Amino acid sequence: MSETSKDLQLLVKINKYKQCFPEELKSINTDDSNDWDSSKIQQTYVQIRTLLHNGGSGNFIPFIYGRSLNIIESLSMHTSYPMNGLTQECMTNPEIRRALVEVSIEHGNISSLIEDPMHRLLMLTIFSAVGKVSQQRAELEENSENEDENDEERENKGEDENNEENENNEENENENDEREEENEDENENKEKDEDENEELGENSMIIKKNEMVSPNTIKKYAHL
Repeated sequence: MSETSKDLQLLVKINKYKQCFPEELKSINTDDSNDWDSSKIQQTYVQIRTLLHNGGSGNFIPFIYGRSLNIIESLSMHTSYPMNGLTQECMTNPEIRRALVEVSIEHGNISSLIEDPMHRLLMLTIFSAVGKVSQQRAELEENSENEDENDEERENKGEDENNEENENNEENENENDEREEENEDENENKEKDEDENEELGENSMIIKKNEMVSPNTIKKYAHL
């Protein structure tokens, strides 16, 4: 490829960068780019790449660090040494946060670490996917815990209802037993009353018979 072709390609890239990143490259003036020589084109291209490398939010280092912790924490759950809460503990540690700021200042953002945009895209996608998997796994575990709690609550509620129903049944049985005892007592009293009435009736019959016996008969039998 000739030098002229390379310069033309760089110039096209410069103009596209300028259109896509107007804020980051506002210090770059391309109005007279058609008059640039080869040296100026290459110099401007290097300047653009440098600005983009050092630009951005600077959150790449904390992002990668946090995702790495998520991976370690997730993998540890399948071992004998689970590290629950590792990510939160590290990300809230003041000394670790200070170190992350220093690393970000020293190494800049992802563009300064990985110059090739294709490699940056691949890495960011992988870490985003890993983070999404970790998030969904945590949500599934939380939902599973909630379902277990709901099942336990329903089970306890069912047991309480059964216990209450059994208590009501026992109370009803006790009431029925009491009624039966009262009926038995009432029947016994009726039987006693009937026996007493029969006895009174027999006594009345005897008295009547005695009253019907004549004085002569009494004398006769008295003589004997």
